[in-house]
Amino acid sequence: MRNRSENGQIALILVLIMTVIATATVALSARTTVETRVQEINVDSSQAMLAAESGLEQALRNAPNANLTGTIDANTSFTATNQTVSTNQNAFQGIKRGETVEIFTTGSVAPTTLTLLWQPVGNDPSFTPRGVFVSVYDSSGKITDYAYDTVGNASIGFGLADASGVPGYTYSKDIPVTATTTKVDITALGGDIDLGVRANGWTLPAQLNEKQVVGTVTRVGTGNTTETVKYGLDYRQSINGEVPEVFEYALFSGQSISQ
Repeated sequence: MRNRSENGQIALILVLIMTVIATATVALSARTTVETRVQEINVDSSQAMLAAESGLEQALRNAPNANLTGTIDANTSFTATNQTVSTNQNAFQGIKRGETVEIFTTGSVAPTTLTLLWQPVGNDPSFTPRGVFVSVYDSSGKITDYAYDTVGNASIGFGLADASGVPGYTYSKDIPVTATTTKVDITALGGDIDLGVRANGWTLPAQLNEKQVVGTVTRVGTGNTTETVKYGLDYRQSINGEVPEVFEYALFSGQSISQ
């Protein structure tokens, strides 16, 4: 009787041990499957990102003003679409001190004034008067400069900004432009600002080329189902191809240029 009882206990212990081992094996298998899947997704995501970056480089070189599609390998491809972007009524968020926004006017019909709207932003908007330095370029080569801030210190060449009356912006100023004006540069002074630009009674020409590039990786997954991973890039470039604004940033912000 004692031997049979002991044998029964041993059998029960063995069953419990086998159950624990089986449970651990299933859990480990499931975890391994999940980790493998995560690694596959990470690899595909990285490959899709590289495809988008490669597509953008090819589009900028081979199709600066057109759409472009291409294949990297059997599973990887990209699509780049191109469009022009106008800034007839546009908002530029978080313009840094010394940063310049270029507004091109060549080809405008009956231009009169360009309204600038700005709002101090940052940790302490009242720390220093926030203003704008404006350069109006003429086709003859003439450059007319204006400077406006919240104090209007005429002794150093600053005019007083107007109250905007536009939600989201505290200050405004109308800048005169004519049919011979080629572009207007607006540089943030004194601190960071949100900038708005409005053409009054006329239409600005297209300002930017925008490229939207999507890199795509497609594979056959479990159960012969097609799995797709995509990565997108959005890139904007001046149509006029002017000097990079980093040079003006260094000039007006007091910062240096480093590679």
